[in-house]
Amino acid sequence: MKMTISPDQIVLSGMYALDSIKGFSGQLSKEKELANIVDVSALVGAGAPLFALLVQAVKKSKRLEVVGASDELVDMAKLYGVDQVLTFRT
Repeated sequence: MKMTISPDQIVLSGMYALDSIKGFSGQLSKEKELANIVDVSALVGAGAPLFALLVQAVKKSKRLEVVGASDELVDMAKLYGVDQVLTFRT
C-alpha cells in the first residue's frame, strides 16, 4: 500500500495493509495541514483502521472528501458511522 501527500490531495493506492496504515498515521501526524481530498480509486480492499486514518486526516483538514470510493467502502463507512464526518464522491 502506498500513500502520496500533495498540496491538492492525498492518494491511497495498492493492496490495503494494516502495517502500512500504522506508518501512514505517523506520517499524517507530522503534517501541519492536509489537503481536503483523499483519492482511494486505486486502493484494493479496506478495513476499519483505514477509517481511523481518514478521521485523523479530517482533524488536520477540517473537512475531507473521499473520491473514487467503491460502494462497498461507502457502505463500510456507514456501518462504522464515519459517513458523518467524511463526504464521498464516487
